Amino acid sequence: MTTIAIVSAGAMGSAIAKRLVHAGCTIYTNLDGRSHAAHQRALDTGTINVPLPTLLSRSTWIVPQAKHSPLPSSSSGSNANTTSALPRAFVECNDVNPKMIPAGSINAGIVGTPPRDGWDPTFYACSGS
Repeated sequence: MTTIAIVSAGAMGSAIAKRLVHAGCTIYTNLDGRSHAAHQRALDTGTINVPLPTLLSRSTWIVPQAKHSPLPSSSSGSNANTTSALPRAFVECNDVNPKMIPAGSINAGIVGTPPRDGWDPTFYACSGS
């Protein structure tokens, strides 16, 4: 089973999480300090709200949300020290300068609006330093 952390998901992240849950993925998030609306979006999409250490130890793909991300800078990058033996990849899907992406991370862009009936956005991803 694929386990993905979408940290502090907004409208786009929640809609993508919903699609991934329907495809059979387990989606984790951490909503510490987030609004009631964020908690409701997670509930509506089947996303599982867990403490940050649990999120890091159970997820093979970690998608931070730049503006509200609770991930400490030491957690960024694919070589983060966690208690998990799982292989993991950090995927940055936000509009940020590629030079700000930690080494070992995957830089991705999402083209389009959040998924809805009859529409899926396109993801473009690259990795390298």
